[in-house]
Parts: sequence; structure tokens; C-alpha cells
Amino acid sequence: MSMVWPCPLTADAYALMGRAVKVPRPECPSCLVPVVFWSGYWRHVRRQERERKIFIPRVRCRACGVTHALLPAFVLARRLDAAEPVGAVIGQVAGGACGVRRAAAAAGCRIRRRGAGSAGSRRGPGSWR
Repeated sequence: MSMVWPCPLTADAYALMGRAVKVPRPECPSCLVPVVFWSGYWRHVRRQERERKIFIPRVRCRACGVTHALLPAFVLARRLDAAEPVGAVIGQVAGGACGVRRAAAAAGCRIRRRGAGSAGSRRGPGSWR
């Protein structure tokens, strides 16, 4: 599970600080017990056509044993692009200003098509196609 925290840093500043970023210690959302820091992992985030490698700390609840990734507010779970350009794309498309591809190109987000080699196009047992 992921938890988002209001990070005042930019993606560049966060990336430069590496593991030295001071992250608040939240309470477990399930049982409201303070969590303990539990390692973390490195991941990439893309902003303005540039990728940065950032450290995502993990926390663990001593009471229920659940672990959570602490994502800075500029990061989206399971997405390479930062939250701000993705939000801009969604706003333009929802407002009817243009289509997804044009809005994504303007925001600097890349969109991959699901083609013959992607997992979503493979047929296997239980396929409904």
C-alpha cells in the first residue's frame, strides 16, 4: 500500500538529497498506531522529459504488520510521469480542450500504445476474446 505525504521539495531537490530526505513518520491508516521506518526502494520519476532516480522510504506497522511506501506528493503510484503533468493532461482532456495524445505531448508525457508485444494484447487461458 502507498501513503502520500506533502513533500515541499521539487523532484530535482528530492533526487539530489537521496536517502537524506526527512520524511514524517505517520500513523498506520488501518489501526492508527505510529509506524517504524522499514527500509525502502529506489524508483524513477519523469518530469519535463527528464528522469530522476529517487528513494521511496517504506514504513511498517508494529501492530498489524502492514508495510506502506511513503510517496512524495509529486509522485504517482505505479507511474513514471510526475503528478503535475499527468494532472494537466487529465484536466485538458476532461475539459474537452483536446485529445489525450495532444495533451500528453504538450505536457511532455509519453504515451505507449498497446501493440502486439504488450501484455494486454496476449491471449491465454481464460481470455474472453
